[in-house]
Amino acid sequence: MCVLAPLLDLLAPVRCVACLRRGAVPWCDACAREVGHHRLVDVCGRCAGPRAPGHACWRPGAGVSSTRAMFAYREVVADSLGRAKAQHLRSVWTPIGTMLGDLVGSVDLITWVPSTPRARRVRGYDHAELLARAAGVAAGRPVLPALRARSHPDQARRRPDRRAFLPAGVFRPTRRLDGARVALVDDVLTTGATAGRAALALGRAGASRVEMVVVARAGSHRLGPLDPSEQGRDSPLGRRS
Repeated sequence: MCVLAPLLDLLAPVRCVACLRRGAVPWCDACAREVGHHRLVDVCGRCAGPRAPGHACWRPGAGVSSTRAMFAYREVVADSLGRAKAQHLRSVWTPIGTMLGDLVGSVDLITWVPSTPRARRVRGYDHAELLARAAGVAAGRPVLPALRARSHPDQARRRPDRRAFLPAGVFRPTRRLDGARVALVDDVLTTGATAGRAALALGRAGASRVEMVVVARAGSHRLGPLDPSEQGRDSPLGRRS
């Protein structure tokens, strides 16, 4: 499937990823209007969550300087991104990545949160790389691979209250980034465990600033990876484990 999926995706008639009607990628006009209702406005510049005094944000030391997200992860947005990943719809990611280009700030380069080796083999590509490369073209910024993912638990298959407990060392820098301001692209920011580990790895490589740029932000809970010793003290979804 991983070999044929990109070819079939290219040969098949283009369809809206939300309603599956022919004629538009990623969304037809009707679904695009519905998706537009979930655009994020007036949110915290650091976590893209609801702006309020004392709101849950990134945990201290998470390595993320700012977060920019287009949409809230719910309803048609969640359905669309979930279908695109589950059905390996490669053609969806480039137009969405082009939209992400508007969110990229004054950075020196763009990179992405890499998929695990297994996920890349199954899909035949890395969807976050497709997002990043399209965003780079739209924003006029260079796009470079900066991280390598080691095998780690598939976050989508884990219970929500376990996703924040991601081991350190799951990402390894592949280049020096001495003083560079980096935009780190991914599709969905959920607990922030994966993004946080990736940002810390970029910091170890010398990045002076890591700006998260994502398609969607899920929830309004505190973000960032937790260590096993913190279990029970600070649940990733705002409740006790």
